[in-house]
Amino acid sequence: TGRIGYSATGGGGSRLLKYLQERKGPQIRELHAVVNGTLNYIFDGLSRGRSLGEVVEETKKLGYAEPKAINPLEVINQEAIGDVPMKTAILFNLFNPSEERITAKDIKTHHIKDSELRTLEREAQDRRYIVSITKAENGEEDVIWGFKHQAGKWHISAGFKHIKDNPLFRKLIPSGVDNALLISEGDFGRDGTYVVSGPGAGPGPTTTSMIMDAEQILKCVGFSSTA
Repeated sequence: TGRIGYSATGGGGSRLLKYLQERKGPQIRELHAVVNGTLNYIFDGLSRGRSLGEVVEETKKLGYAEPKAINPLEVINQEAIGDVPMKTAILFNLFNPSEERITAKDIKTHHIKDSELRTLEREAQDRRYIVSITKAENGEEDVIWGFKHQAGKWHISAGFKHIKDNPLFRKLIPSGVDNALLISEGDFGRDGTYVVSGPGAGPGPTTTSMIMDAEQILKCVGFSSTA
């Protein structure tokens, strides 16, 4: 029963963890993911010319933001510092179980400053919060805020990255509150890139994903949802 809600925790209704589990293997060279629907919703709204205050208030009304967060800086910090490291650890440990495992506490983060938020607000059209897990180090990325972490041979980086910095990002970026995962296989993607996306936040998609997890567990132990 500990796996009920597992998929909902990492990816909401997108079921990206299930997709990754089916494709995991030595052929994977890099992963890029949008794992926080709230941040994506905010920056998608900003890229469409909406104000930061307006779009953040909407995320609160729709139930996408943490209830204790009040102003835009608090909302973004709670998602970027509290939520993203946990989902990054889940993502990494799922596709790479034989290597060094990580926890959210292993990832060192710091609060986004007001000056950084102002810059992000101005450049929102060109930035999204992206988590990357790669075998080759990403080098000097055009990124605001975020974190870096080394786990065995894998390089983990995250932050508000410039979407034109990597051609793969153009395939990755979802709209609205969606989450997305891009898997690149083979050297330089020679064996293809694969993308899955879907609703990443909100009570509806999350509940549906939890029900699907529960049904899968019941099937594994010999029960049927129609019994």
